[in-house]
Amino acid sequence: MYKVPLLLLLLVSNYTFSSEYLEKALTAYQKQNIEAAYIHLKNALQENDENLPAKVLMGRVLLDKGLYIDGIQEFNDALALGADPNQFIFEQVRAMLLVGRYQSIIDLLESLKLQRDVEVKTLLIKSNAYIALEKESEALEPLLRAQSMAPNDISVLSSLVNYHINQRQFSRADEGLNQLRKLAPENSKIWNLIAEYYSSQGEHAKSLEALQKAHTLDSEDPVIMRALAHKFTDMRMHAEALSLVNTIIEKTPNDPYARLLKSQLLTQSNQLDEAQQILQDISSKLSLLSDSQKNSNSSLAYVSGTAAFMQGNLEKAQKELTFYVNDRPDDLAGLNMLSTIFTQQGKLNRVEELLERNEKIVLRDLNLSLKLFRVYLASNKVFKAKNILEELAETYPNNLQIIIARSDYLAKSKRFEEAIELLNSYNPEKVTASYVLTKGLIYMEMGELENANKIADRLLELGPDNNSFKNFKGVIALRQKQLQKATTIFEDILSTSPNSYTSAFNLANALAQQ
Repeated sequence: MYKVPLLLLLLVSNYTFSSEYLEKALTAYQKQNIEAAYIHLKNALQENDENLPAKVLMGRVLLDKGLYIDGIQEFNDALALGADPNQFIFEQVRAMLLVGRYQSIIDLLESLKLQRDVEVKTLLIKSNAYIALEKESEALEPLLRAQSMAPNDISVLSSLVNYHINQRQFSRADEGLNQLRKLAPENSKIWNLIAEYYSSQGEHAKSLEALQKAHTLDSEDPVIMRALAHKFTDMRMHAEALSLVNTIIEKTPNDPYARLLKSQLLTQSNQLDEAQQILQDISSKLSLLSDSQKNSNSSLAYVSGTAAFMQGNLEKAQKELTFYVNDRPDDLAGLNMLSTIFTQQGKLNRVEELLERNEKIVLRDLNLSLKLFRVYLASNKVFKAKNILEELAETYPNNLQIIIARSDYLAKSKRFEEAIELLNSYNPEKVTASYVLTKGLIYMEMGELENANKIADRLLELGPDNNSFKNFKGVIALRQKQLQKATTIFEDILSTSPNSYTSAFNLANALAQQ
């Protein structure tokens, strides 16, 4: 991060040092002493505010200090004074991307003539700027230009694949991945991208396999470690996830995301005391931060909101996650968590409003798309639900989650026999709980409570502590007028999940009938 690039040294050699301060600044910067370099550069610029080598190095120093706007200004000043943009333009536009100056990036890059290798790198930034401006179609052109200039560049090809994944153009993404595998079969980042490709299509077993390959190739990469830990968690491989999370915490003991995930895993393993202790520690440390510190790093709001959610404080969780989503509307995890909070509160209208407001992002993700589909079904907006389902079926043919969604749609339209026939005609490689539960719910709506009850018992054998399975069993008892049995089940759920809106509603219904 702090090494002086050869290009900067060449730049410096092209100018006469105006003072010994610049020499001292260079020495300090090479030794990673950023504060000392900053002081020497201030002195050099006070002596001569048009000292181009000092201005360029000051721009880099300010970026290293996290002062992006000030660093960008130094680079702009250097450009105005005639500095060679090839020496620093990539760092400049990357910083501009971080502070949200998207159109300015595009305008600046179009005004400059750059060296081939520098232009290739900046074209990737330009594409990201278009995406941030929600001009996805225009974002492709810079990537294709970069590919024409550097057809075998790993970063360029990876960016193209990522673009096609986000646009759900999976056949094109697959072509790019095949090329990447040939160019660099042992590159861990490529295998991480392959995992994203499979995950975006709901093929989680293949995604896990790719992530494990990536981790084998580079067991120290923090991005891969976190992705693998989350994938283990999503696939309920709690022992593997916890082992990896403990490794992450050993390397970065104050990582709030890793500690939050550990708390989730401990909760799922019924190690509730330790899980709550971690959550309380996270909340305590976050409470010591000032509002300005929290506002300057919205990711802390995600951690705080998720911790509050796990502690049952839905009001605080909603407040924190709302702030986070407003600041980072393109973050799928934030949208998923906030929509889950609204769902638990029984605020389906808020879920619908949230997902519709961010529809472009939502429709890039299978799980969030299905969540919006189910909200439409629950709100009797069948036509909207059908539109989403048809688009998803075209993008994800033969996907089990889509088959389940189609059966839900048929059941909502009272076409129960067709729904059951669809489920029976599909033979998944591995029967999932959601597949079995959907079949049971349809039997219940058909009035075939005996079949539904058999499925509920089967599910509870697999997951005796699963509240969704318990709730299903309770609703069947309610339909059978076994009111005391239903009451006992719903009270049991609420004893461990007091904020479960569905169970509270069902309990009230059971009590009202007694």
